[in-house]
Amino acid sequence: MGLICAGMIVRYRTCPPPRTFARYIDPSRVNIQVTASTISKVNTALQMSLLWMSMAAPVFHFLEHDVLRAMWMVTASTTTLSALGYIVKRNAFRVIAPTPKKPSPP
Repeated sequence: MGLICAGMIVRYRTCPPPRTFARYIDPSRVNIQVTASTISKVNTALQMSLLWMSMAAPVFHFLEHDVLRAMWMVTASTTTLSALGYIVKRNAFRVIAPTPKKPSPP
């Protein structure tokens, strides 16, 4: 949740003036580029695997299985590491300068 709030604050601060709600949510005005770290990519794969394992657990009767519990702990750890990586790493994202519009030919 904190990462989402931080992203919203950064988006607001980098939104070009005039700052309006329409400009804030306009996806064509992307002004931040996020670079995913390796731990974030691994975390995404673990989260998807955990999702499928958790959905399959009742079907295959392994709701209380140790492997599933271990997967919960590993996924929680990588999620925390990923979030900390974005907080600590200075080059995790960069602000993109708006491209000037080219004049239309006469």
